[in-house]
Amino acid sequence: MARSIRILHTADSHIGAELPARPRHSRPRRGDDFVASFCRVLARATELNVDLVIHAGDLFNRSKPHTAAINAATRPLLEVASAGIPVVIVPGNHERSTIPSSVLLAHPDIHVASEPATFDIRTAGGRIAVAAVPCIRRDSAGAFAEALGATSWHTRHADATILACHQTFESARCGPANYRFRSGENVVEREIPAGIDYVAAGHVHRYQVLECKAGDGPPIVYCGSCDRISFAERDEPKGCVLVEIDGNGLRHSFIEHDVRPMRVVPIDVTGLSGKGVRDRIAEAIESLPVNVIAAIRLSGRASNGSLRGLQLA
Repeated sequence: MARSIRILHTADSHIGAELPARPRHSRPRRGDDFVASFCRVLARATELNVDLVIHAGDLFNRSKPHTAAINAATRPLLEVASAGIPVVIVPGNHERSTIPSSVLLAHPDIHVASEPATFDIRTAGGRIAVAAVPCIRRDSAGAFAEALGATSWHTRHADATILACHQTFESARCGPANYRFRSGENVVEREIPAGIDYVAAGHVHRYQVLECKAGDGPPIVYCGSCDRISFAERDEPKGCVLVEIDGNGLRHSFIEHDVRPMRVVPIDVTGLSGKGVRDRIAEAIESLPVNVIAAIRLSGRASNGSLRGLQLA
C-alpha cells in the first residue's frame, strides 16, 4: 500500500423529495435543503483528498425521479468523478433496487451496481474491492448471504475490501424512541465474512456503528442521511463518514455538517377559544429560531368550535 486509502461514505440523500418538477410558487422547500446537504457532503471528497466515494443507497427518493431531481443528483457526482475520484453507487429501497439510467451517469469513474457485483478500484493509495449489494426488498434476512456471495468479492485481491449495501442490520437503532431492530424477515444478522474490512451501510438514517457478532468482524457503519428527512430525525447530527486504511489498520470518523434545525412545538388547547388557540400558536412561532422548520402539535380537549375554520397559513 503506497499510502493510506481514504474513502468517503455517504447514503440516503433522497434527492427529489419535496422538490417539485415544475414549482408553481417560489418559496423555501425542504427539497432544496436535501440537495444542498448532498452537495456539501460531496464537496468533502476533494477537500479531504479521498480515493473513493461510496453512496450506500437512496440517492433518489423514488424509482422514477423527474429530470430536475436527476440533474440535481448527477451534477455534483459528475464533478467528483471528473476530479479523478471514483464513485460507487448502490441502489436503495426508494429506488426499488435500481438506479434509473441517465446519460449524466455515463462516466468511466461512476460505477452503479445494477446487481450484486464487485468493483475493482485502483487508486494512488492502493487497490480497493467494493462488494456492492443492491437493496434486497423481500426476505433480506434469508437472501443477503447469497447475494453477498454472488458479488464474488472473495476472488479479488485488494489492499482493502469494502461491502456497500442498503439494508437493516440487527441492533440498528432509529427514531426519538431509540427503536432497536431485533429480528424479522428484513433484518439482516450481524454476520460478515472474514476478509471484509468495512461495511458501508445505508437505509437507517442515524449515524451509528454496529459490531459483528464475531468479535473480529468489520465495523458495520451507518453514515446516516445527509439531512434530516423527517421529524423523527430532529435531534440527530448529519454528515458523512471518512474511512482511512493504512498499515496500522482501519479508522473511521463521523464528519458533521450544519443542517436546518427542527422543532416540535406542543400546545395544549384545553379551555382555549378559537382566538386563544391562534394567539398561542402565534406566540410559539415568534419564539422559534430563524429558519427553523417546526411542527405544531395540538393536544388536550378543544372547546366547541375553537378549531373550526382555523387558518394557519
